[in-house]
Amino acid sequence: MAKRKSIVLVGVLWLLALVLFVVLFVTYNDTRMSHRSTGFPYMPLYGAMTWWFFLVIPLNGWTWGYFNDLKDTGVRDQTSEVRIRETSSSE
Repeated sequence: MAKRKSIVLVGVLWLLALVLFVVLFVTYNDTRMSHRSTGFPYMPLYGAMTWWFFLVIPLNGWTWGYFNDLKDTGVRDQTSEVRIRETSSSE
């Protein structure tokens, strides 16, 4: 059950990251907020995308770890508890 919750949480966080990406693109892509004449928060699009990337780095690591766990343990059929992929010791 905890694994299922973490899968849902990773999915929701990726959706929020994508929504934030779109908001940053709409907000800072050659608009008044991306020019110095407005003062704060003067940040061109590349600056906003840099902050977005730094916010998403932990999410990338969490997703990578989740897929590594799937690779190492094999994927199970939830209803019948039958392994779909067996890992061998020779890998």
